[in-house]
Amino acid sequence: MDDDLAQRARRIKDIEAKQRHLKLVHGWIGHYVPERDEDKPGRNFHTHGFDETWGHPDFQITMPLEPTVAHALFWILARRVKKGEKFETGIPYEGILGSGFITKFVEAKEDDRIVLRMLIPDKDGRLPGDDGCASAFEENQQ
Repeated sequence: MDDDLAQRARRIKDIEAKQRHLKLVHGWIGHYVPERDEDKPGRNFHTHGFDETWGHPDFQITMPLEPTVAHALFWILARRVKKGEKFETGIPYEGILGSGFITKFVEAKEDDRIVLRMLIPDKDGRLPGDDGCASAFEENQQ
């Protein structure tokens, strides 16, 4: 039992060291917190480091997506923030999602910090809060 605990402690230290390294190299890291229900994709993708590196709030996505898709979206945001762009709540942004879709951000709480939650539009381009937005998109991004 003590060996298992020691192994876990070493793995945690290794992961933390890797995260510190990645944050130093890239300026940020992404976390994926999976849904507890195994039949649903994860619903809490978020970043750490934007605030420390660029003085910009970190980001969050709560729409069920493949982790690689959420991470790719965070990379797009990182490149734009690194160039000096500041994202704000309630403003429509183009060029993040592709195919002409826009996104907006809302202020949200992730653990004990304020983040910008990226809203993902439904197939018709409607965002949560827009008339006629698909209910699954409303529910998943509250």
